[in-house]
Amino acid sequence: MRSRDRARRWLSADALYCFGAGALLISLSQPLGRLFHLPAWLLVGGGVATLAWASLVALLARRQDYRDPLRVVSTANVAATVGLSTAVAVAPISVYGKALLAAVAAEVAAFAWLQLATLRDREP
Repeated sequence: MRSRDRARRWLSADALYCFGAGALLISLSQPLGRLFHLPAWLLVGGGVATLAWASLVALLARRQDYRDPLRVVSTANVAATVGLSTAVAVAPISVYGKALLAAVAAEVAAFAWLQLATLRDREP
C-alpha cells in the first residue's frame, strides 16, 4: 500500500475514533462527570470540541498532500498522550478513572505511532 493511501486510512480511522469518543463524552457526561469529579457540562464541551476535531481530521484525510496533515494530527496525538498520561499520574481520581484514561492514552499513542511510522515512509 502506498504511503498516501496508508496516511489517508490512518487519518480516517483517527477521525472515526474521535467521532466515537466525542459522542461518548456527550452521551455519558453524567456518569463520567461523577467518575472524574467534573461537572457534566465540561465533559459535554469536551465532547463537542472532540467532534469538531474529528471533522477537521476527516477533512485533512481527503487532502492530496498527506504529509502536513499527518504531521499535525500525529503531533496532536502525541500531545494528547502526554496530557492523558500526566492525568493518570497526578489526578486525584479512582483507579477506575485512571484505568480508563490510561486505556485512552494507549489508544491515542497507537494512532500517533502509526501516523509517525507512515511519515517516515519514503515511497510516494
